[in-house]
Amino acid sequence: MSVRGSAGEINKTTIEPSSAREPEAIIGGEGFDGSAIKTTKPTLTLPDNSLFTLNPDSNSHYLVETDPRFTNEKKWLSSLDIVDSDKLEKRLGDGYYEQRLVREQLIATTGQRLSGSYQNDEEQYAALLNAGVAFGDKYHLTPGIALSNEQMAALTTDIVWMVNETITLPDGRVEKVSVPQVYVRAVQGDLGGQGALLAGRQVSADLAGALLNSGEVSSRAMTDLSADTIENSGRIQGIDIALDAQKDIHNIGGEIRGVDSVSLNAGRDIVSETEQRRKGSSAWLDRPASIYVTGDQGQLTLAARQNVNLIASDIGNSGEKGKTLISAGQNIQLETRDVASAFDYTANANNYYRGATSSQVGTAIHTQGDLTLSAGQDLLATAASVDSGGQLTANAGRDVSITAVWKPKIILSTRNIPTKVCYRAKRKKRTMRSIPALRLAAPSPEIHLT
Repeated sequence: MSVRGSAGEINKTTIEPSSAREPEAIIGGEGFDGSAIKTTKPTLTLPDNSLFTLNPDSNSHYLVETDPRFTNEKKWLSSLDIVDSDKLEKRLGDGYYEQRLVREQLIATTGQRLSGSYQNDEEQYAALLNAGVAFGDKYHLTPGIALSNEQMAALTTDIVWMVNETITLPDGRVEKVSVPQVYVRAVQGDLGGQGALLAGRQVSADLAGALLNSGEVSSRAMTDLSADTIENSGRIQGIDIALDAQKDIHNIGGEIRGVDSVSLNAGRDIVSETEQRRKGSSAWLDRPASIYVTGDQGQLTLAARQNVNLIASDIGNSGEKGKTLISAGQNIQLETRDVASAFDYTANANNYYRGATSSQVGTAIHTQGDLTLSAGQDLLATAASVDSGGQLTANAGRDVSITAVWKPKIILSTRNIPTKVCYRAKRKKRTMRSIPALRLAAPSPEIHLT
């Protein structure tokens, strides 16, 4: 597929996996009122990046667990909070991971991240789960079994229904898990039954203006996108990926994933930034920004004439014979995102427990093969983690600046303790823990700093 024009916005596309297997079909049905019902099977491929870890322990409620640093220990709504059934298995993922799966399915079937009037992922997930429970109770359905065409036809609203699936672990063991599956009633403006706007064996777009992607762009071979500026807040994937911008490339809460190669070239800046959410004095990370190559000889290149700015991003190349190059004509900056929380348990003026914590999540760069960081001027790193299974080379034309951050924890409490002689005890505690400025790891003696 080839697209040429002045500018474009990609917000209603579906996904085709970057592996050799064919994509799961979008399954359609028809409601009693003639409306179209659509669903697609959830992604069952286990994640291979540092944001998630596998916990096959039989006592664990989730197989895939999200790194709590990315959520500031926030508890994300999970199906375990709403769906109670002995027919269901261990959940494939925790609340954060389940909401990600639901978001992927909605984009695949409707082209939109949020359906209806929902304001955020968690509000939407709670409503869809409750609608699924109500639908199952009404028609006496068995949790864990996908809906039949006849059952889909009875739907009058969008739902999430928990379905049992089998998944193969890296060690070859097979485990049963429960995953959320989305069923939606099609409305005007949704994707058609074929479910694709920019998808095919090869996808090419050459635009004179801006290219904005908040959906999914995918190919089974080459994905080649060229524009004045490129902004990705969705997903771009293929066997080989080439993004070329006359000015800037922004990857904001988006994922770019290739098998054999990923190449980003910008005439000015490359920015990859994990999204952040705030409420009052609390802040946590939302959609992570990531750029990956997964092939054994994968080539990953980020090249900007001015700056490369990676903010709490996850950059990975899992190829043992792969090579990764991050280069900037001016500065390479590995920056952080703030996470913070506060609590206040107050009974009265003399009895309370209050506190606040804050931290910063840095950028993680993990490669199995060689890694090179090259800055024409400065290389600036704050609380970054850089791991290479091969040779690690970092050079800067001027300065290398490495900054640590502090993780403060402040607790204030006052209480009255009733005894024969009443007294008041007051305790104040303030702790500070340093977060490493930069962690470099490679097989000794393969680290070169110049």
